[in-house]
Amino acid sequence: MALDSNWLVDLLGRTPASATVRGFVFNAMLEYLAAKKGSEVAASVLERTLRKRPADLLSYPASDFFRLLHACAEALHAPEGIDEAVRQMGYASADGFFSSPMGKMLLSIVGRGDPARLIANEPTAYATSFSFGKRTFRRLGPREMVLTHTDDLLPVPYNMGALEAAMNSVGAKAQHVKPEPVSEGHCAYTIVW
Repeated sequence: MALDSNWLVDLLGRTPASATVRGFVFNAMLEYLAAKKGSEVAASVLERTLRKRPADLLSYPASDFFRLLHACAEALHAPEGIDEAVRQMGYASADGFFSSPMGKMLLSIVGRGDPARLIANEPTAYATSFSFGKRTFRRLGPREMVLTHTDDLLPVPYNMGALEAAMNSVGAKAQHVKPEPVSEGHCAYTIVW
């Protein structure tokens, strides 16, 4: 499902007022943008979208998160297009999660080298970051699994990047994340390593 020019408007139209996102996810995207495009660009995006930096452990409206995601992806100007920029934001967000106290605790529990054990805990990891969506895990084989997202607002490219970062966080090499969209907000991600 490639993102079109109206993806932010469509997404905001589906986002309930009760949906929230933790501050560290916002900040991870801003830090990534600053590293790629400079602190002035990141500061400008922050000023246009949120005004001030969120506190890492507090939750903020998902609509603000999606506005920031859109602005960061636009500012990134990935040569491969908006889907790639959104994927990079997903990767940066998950990387930020695994650098947070909650993420570090999860990695200490699951250990390195066992992607299935980490992905089996992804529903909990997502739930600590996002108040919306349901995720279920199913093992398909020794080096293959599927993570199904339902009632999810996150764009497919964002989730692909986040899952790639999760795999990298446990040292999985040669991973492949293949999305199989079912309907709006429902996608199965097959992960092979």
